[in-house]
Amino acid sequence: MLRHRLSLPIGARGTERSPGGYRSRGEWFHKSRRLKALEARHAAAVADWQAERVRVVRGGKRMLNTRHHLAEAGLTEGRWREWWEAERWFLAADGESGKRYGNETIRVTPDGQVSIKLPAPLAYLANAKHGRYTLTSTVAFAHRGVEWADRIEANWAVAYRINHDTTRGRWYLTASWKRPTVPAIPLETALAQGVIGVDTNADHFAAYRLDPHGNPVGEPHRFVYDLTGTAHRRDAQLRHALTRLLHWAKQTRVAAIAIEDLDFGAEKTREKHGRRKRFRQLISGIPTGKFKARLVSMAAEHGLAIIAVDPAYTSMWGGQHWQKPLTTPRRRMSRHDAAGIAIGRRALGHPIRRRTAPPRAHQSDVHGHRTLQTDRRAPGREEPRPRIPGPRTRSVPPDTARTRATRTPKPFGMSAASKNGSKIHSCSLNRNGMDDQSVVDVGDVRMAYRTWGDPFGSPVVLLHGLGDSAASWEAAGSLLGQEWRVYALDLRGHGESDWPDEYDFELMLDDLFGFLDACELDRVGLVGHGMGGVVAHLFAQTHADRVERLVLVETPPPFPGAAGPDVPPAGPVDYDEAVLGAVRTQLADPDPAWAEGLGEIVAPTLMLAGGPASTMPQARLQDMASLIPDCHLLTIGGGHRLHEVHADQVAQQITEFFTS
Repeated sequence: MLRHRLSLPIGARGTERSPGGYRSRGEWFHKSRRLKALEARHAAAVADWQAERVRVVRGGKRMLNTRHHLAEAGLTEGRWREWWEAERWFLAADGESGKRYGNETIRVTPDGQVSIKLPAPLAYLANAKHGRYTLTSTVAFAHRGVEWADRIEANWAVAYRINHDTTRGRWYLTASWKRPTVPAIPLETALAQGVIGVDTNADHFAAYRLDPHGNPVGEPHRFVYDLTGTAHRRDAQLRHALTRLLHWAKQTRVAAIAIEDLDFGAEKTREKHGRRKRFRQLISGIPTGKFKARLVSMAAEHGLAIIAVDPAYTSMWGGQHWQKPLTTPRRRMSRHDAAGIAIGRRALGHPIRRRTAPPRAHQSDVHGHRTLQTDRRAPGREEPRPRIPGPRTRSVPPDTARTRATRTPKPFGMSAASKNGSKIHSCSLNRNGMDDQSVVDVGDVRMAYRTWGDPFGSPVVLLHGLGDSAASWEAAGSLLGQEWRVYALDLRGHGESDWPDEYDFELMLDDLFGFLDACELDRVGLVGHGMGGVVAHLFAQTHADRVERLVLVETPPPFPGAAGPDVPPAGPVDYDEAVLGAVRTQLADPDPAWAEGLGEIVAPTLMLAGGPASTMPQARLQDMASLIPDCHLLTIGGGHRLHEVHADQVAQQITEFFTS
């Protein structure tokens, strides 16, 4: 790194992957001197190694620092000298499978007798056969002694280290061996009983238990540790915190622990962060490497699986979606506790975003028990549909036998901003200060919409009819914007939204669901006209927890042959001609489940009819209203496009209905 930065011109800008040149000639001069000093030290170390001169003591840097601070360490010079010499008195030998008792150099018998294979120059000191020296004292292993005995009886490799502890005045023999690889269990099996999400911090682990549906269970748990002091103390602190975490995991009967897959190796260098010493110390204090290594080995003893997840945005999104909702007078939620929930939900395969509560009737046993988060493989789960293969843009093959109406392009000044995985593009299209137009990416389809009213007001979503666009709601939308935050959406194949090759009501439902998620709208007032009314009442059937109130304006009844001709507006067209045939086919012979599902609508509903001048059969609108549990039918007049003809009356009725 030093050579690289010194090779660059002074003041050269760096990139995301490598830093640039030094800022001044003075800094360049000092860094060049440091490089020369480091190269000289390296050359001296290589020369000593080639000459077989040993100048290394285990922990020598820390011990030398202690030598200059004897009073603070509570040592005398004599005691420090004993400590220094003792660190050079050690003997270590790796094991070898197949050798007697697993180690030829340092051999320990099952009854604890220790013998050392002496090198040839010291063979005259042997007191046993084959040049071995047998110690007078025996050893015993209290921790994992049975496992050690089983290994040496089978002649499996065991490594030993003999060292002197000057503090206690004793010699110790340490045995170590490699544990067999634990077979990985299927992810579905590990997550069957839920998971514990763990957020790693510089001074504690923040853990939260989640059930298989992603719901937090119980209270947050924090396992504190102190990583100051010697390496032995830091290691002991980490082991103690992990032991408490694993014991709690066993008590909750989960089979998996989810952790962040962190790696700060490239973030600790002075060359990258310069003088930001406190930031580098904070990152260095987080025990990512030791934590993962210790946790995996210790969890295997308890039969627990470890799941590493992507740490991106877990703290930010956890705090955004979970910290405040779970905070109570008796429970204090920190950002780290919420991050533990985010980590656990990501391991379970659920999105981090918090699901809203279902309607009150669905919270009891009236409709059976429901959880807030269904299994990720359950059919009909509230999530975007899988991507359907094939082109999903406006471009079509040259041999496609269809035409598209031309229109005057509208200039967009777009600037992308990421939001929950979707891209929202703001557009300055103010018309006399009345509305703004924007677009949002929902899957592979770009959806355009207009807005009116206070950005912090209660949300109301308007859906247009067949062959129409959000512009048809301009008069009524501006009036509703005086009380609400209004969103008028261009459905696929209409207006400024994309014109893909596929059109049906199921895809429009998915588009509406993705639009609400992208704009972070949980519960909305939903208003639909004509075809948009069909989308609205189908959405209210399948996603009751997202609809506060429902308004259907001249909506085709879901009965065979009952849908009147939904005539597109006169004048220049702004829609894909392919959408007409696809929608009219479904309206002419609707799915029987559409009519049966009207009884499942729990949101209060208002139906607005256009009277005798309408192309819709008014009698069948009454039949449709009778199937919705909480529905009121009101005839305003004005024909099928009453929301344009009588925009003030429609806006007034919707406002009174929403505020009643």
